[in-house]
Amino acid sequence: MEWRKILERRTVRFFEQKMPQEPDLRAMLEAARTAASASNAQVLRYMVIRTPDLSEKIFHCSAFAGRVKPRRNPVWGKNAALTYMAILAPEGKGEADAGAAIQSMMFAAWERGLGCCWIGAFDHAEADRLLTPPAGLHVRYLLAVGYPAELLPVREDIPANGDPGYYLDDEDRLHVPKFTVNALTVWK
Repeated sequence: MEWRKILERRTVRFFEQKMPQEPDLRAMLEAARTAASASNAQVLRYMVIRTPDLSEKIFHCSAFAGRVKPRRNPVWGKNAALTYMAILAPEGKGEADAGAAIQSMMFAAWERGLGCCWIGAFDHAEADRLLTPPAGLHVRYLLAVGYPAELLPVREDIPANGDPGYYLDDEDRLHVPKFTVNALTVWK
C-alpha cells in the first residue's frame, strides 16, 4: 500500500448487507499476523464471526459512535456489519500488539474496498460467553467489517486548541477532527 493511502482510511459504521469475501478477510488476517508484536511474543489470536445468528448477538452487545447517538447507530438487518473479527488475548496482555494488528487489518480492508469499525465499547463478559474463546484468552476488541454504505466521514485538521469531538453536519455526514502534526509534536 502506498503510504498516502493510509491518510484516506476512515471508520465506517453503516454497511451494505452483503458478506465480505473470504480472500479479503484472509488478507486482513495476514496483515494482522505480520504486524509488530512486543518481544515477538505473538499473544494475539483471532476469531472471524460470519454466522448470522452469532453476528447479530455480537452486534447487540456492542456500542457505536457515542457522541452522535442515535443518528450514527447501525440497525441490525438494515446497515449493521454482518462480519466481525474478535481480537483475543490473555488477560492484561497484548494491548500494543492489538493496536498494531487492528490498524494493519483496517488498512488491508480499506485497500480491498472494505470498511471497518474498531469496537472497544462492548459487553466483554457477554462477548466471551457468546464466542467461548480458547482457554486463557478473552475478547479484547471487536472489528466490524463490511462494504461501506454511507458517505465517508470527513477529516478536519485542527490546531492544538481545537475540539477533537466528532460530529454530524446538517446532511448527516460525520466530521472527524484530527490534530495537525504541529499540534501534536515537540521537536528538539
